[in-house]
Amino acid sequence: ESVSDLKSTDIILTEEEKLWISENPIIRHAPDPDYAPYEFFDSVEQTTKGLSTNYLELIAEKLGLKIERIHSNAWSKSLENVKEKNADLVTVAAETPQRSEYLLFTSPYIELPDLIIVNDDVKGQFTMDDLYGKTMAVIESWAANDYLREQHPGINLRLVPDVKTALSQTSTGEVDATVLNLGTLSYEIQKNRITNLRTAGETGYVYYLSFASRKDLPVLNGLL
Repeated sequence: ESVSDLKSTDIILTEEEKLWISENPIIRHAPDPDYAPYEFFDSVEQTTKGLSTNYLELIAEKLGLKIERIHSNAWSKSLENVKEKNADLVTVAAETPQRSEYLLFTSPYIELPDLIIVNDDVKGQFTMDDLYGKTMAVIESWAANDYLREQHPGINLRLVPDVKTALSQTSTGEVDATVLNLGTLSYEIQKNRITNLRTAGETGYVYYLSFASRKDLPVLNGLL
């Protein structure tokens, strides 16, 4: 049978992979509770939703795996759960040297450029250099923070717990700016009815999102 004859639902597995699935029928997913529309916790329906969540569910279905959600209230805790082996994988991870110490990454499945977000009252377009001496809200444990610290040390970074706080502080002028991809920005503006924010430039940082699983489970990485 040639590759062209295979149905889209057919996956060729090695004997090792088949054995691994039979011995590990449930994979534990540590979702990001606050990265809409890619992955987020819906407090009304009390469940995880999003594009990345849908991808994982399709993959699990094709492989014959069940998913167990290991919920947390912050992305930093979700990463910690995998690091401490309380969960097996995350699905919205950008590869960094620090994370590669305990995670294996798939090829990226989406690219998300980070944009500079400011209050409407702030006029003009900006580069990152224009923000030196200014205060920028950034979400705790997001991969872009390492880039910002290394490439733009002149910007004062204020760590905040979630996207809503970053946008709220930018909206009220408590901080000068924040950084976010357009998809998440649009979702949060609509959800929280924030009407006085706009994009004002590019950061130069692009999130290449991958699935990332425990380094001690290389077969799982291969399956993903």
